Amino acid sequence: MSLLKHYKIHFSQLHPMAFLRIVHFELSCASFVGDPSVPLFRRFYRLRSDGVWFTFEKRKDIISLPCYSFMPTSTYPKE
Repeated sequence: MSLLKHYKIHFSQLHPMAFLRIVHFELSCASFVGDPSVPLFRRFYRLRSDGVWFTFEKRKDIISLPCYSFMPTSTYPKE
């Protein structure tokens, strides 16, 4: 709801895919980071209008930092 208040749009103005992006972001934050926030959402997405609908598209003008510090080479313990 804070995201809709920030952009001053109503739920009925969202494209169904925009709603799915919001839900996906909230679930990702809950499983990895914690509480979702508007500044964090705006880091990855931007608002776009398609006539009557509003949607969120991925930002292409930033370089996203990786969410991991190292990449394991194997899932099996090495001896």
